[in-house]
Amino acid sequence: PLIESITGREPLFSLINWISYQLDFGVYGVNFVCGLIFSAGLIYFCRRTKRPWVALTVAIPYLITVVAMGYTRQGTAIGLLLFGYSNLADRKVIQFILWVIAASLFQLTSVVVLPFAIPYLRSKSLANTIIKFVLAFIGITGISYIFLSGRIEILVAGYLKSGMDSDGAYVRVFLNVVPSILYLIYENRLEINKYTKILWRWMSYFALLCLIGLFVVPSTTSIDRLALFGIPIQLFVASTIPDYRILSLRPKVLISLVVIFALLVLAVW
Repeated sequence: PLIESITGREPLFSLINWISYQLDFGVYGVNFVCGLIFSAGLIYFCRRTKRPWVALTVAIPYLITVVAMGYTRQGTAIGLLLFGYSNLADRKVIQFILWVIAASLFQLTSVVVLPFAIPYLRSKSLANTIIKFVLAFIGITGISYIFLSGRIEILVAGYLKSGMDSDGAYVRVFLNVVPSILYLIYENRLEINKYTKILWRWMSYFALLCLIGLFVVPSTTSIDRLALFGIPIQLFVASTIPDYRILSLRPKVLISLVVIFALLVLAVW
């Protein structure tokens, strides 16, 4: 029954499954809708970067081929978050929160990116800033509790207590760490607005926290899955790599190196 389907885990994903079953589309209908959502988010995000085709090229080896085609729920959630990240770069905090909520209805752990909205709450008045931070804290805590209550024990038992490990977690996390370090070093060379800088600065911090988590958290699989939400830093940095003027290399050379690297990553997979 419909009510039983959507009151379980990830209600939007369950709803798509229910509708697809009723229409006799089976798993093909589910994959089509989820693939459509992810692709729309990815293209929207890439078109907002300085070099869309470079961003899309870097997305192919892992984000598309492995995540979107393999982790259906999380891939769809990331597609929705790509809309949210784009809104946050324009300081549209409410829209970002709504996209995060939508993503959490496909993958509950999407709420971990809600703190990205915190630095956008600053205002000229200290009192207003404090009020916004308090309200944000209450809101983030409340949303997280609503979506994660009843699931936290399952997640802890499934990942942490069981000590699940992913052999490739270190490699995949480093794929986020390297562009994050590049961004933090060369951020001031980019001609982008301050709100966009804040987004990618926090995304970079998130990637570095994931790196630390690999050595602290007993399950590398849990960190590996959380790190997927930081993959957009790869796309953004790749699209702006010529603007960093690394070693005074020509833009065409830097872009060619990025494309070759993406090819090598795809070959490994």
